[in-house]
Amino acid sequence: EIETRLGAAGRRTIFFVQTFTAFELLGKEPPPGRGGSIHRHIQHLIEEGAAANGFAAQCEYDLGNGGIVDVHLEKGDHRVAVEIAIASRPSREIAHIKNAIVAGYDRVFDVFVDQRLLDRTQEALSGGFSAENREKIQLLHMSKLNELIFGIASAVGGRVNLPAALEPG
Repeated sequence: EIETRLGAAGRRTIFFVQTFTAFELLGKEPPPGRGGSIHRHIQHLIEEGAAANGFAAQCEYDLGNGGIVDVHLEKGDHRVAVEIAIASRPSREIAHIKNAIVAGYDRVFDVFVDQRLLDRTQEALSGGFSAENREKIQLLHMSKLNELIFGIASAVGGRVNLPAALEPG
């Protein structure tokens, strides 16, 4: 489940997200596509956190190589790609990461709602990248979203500013 403020007048709303495990148990593939309101909510949290740290941000950024980055961040010469995995497969997430690496990003973050999907992607990731490219990649659970903002800001040596929605507490 994910708690947001997407309800009427910014009221607390809880979304229940079908996990990778649930899809497996049902014998179904996760749906393709760019996600729904939860995906967009996470994109905007990341966009807001990055903007608070001086990054230009663009959601659904076209890479020009057939790929799309969920959130493209840029500050000076530094480019950061952020992928968001709501309901996916490890192979899909690795393909997104490879597209971002090929496109020349300095860092690639992938944020997961489902810990099991994160774990499986981490296992699958180990052999598919050079040591240099592996250093550019960080997988995070949604509960560590504020660490993503710290990671983005530290990628360019900046002071970290967290937006109110990501403040601990």
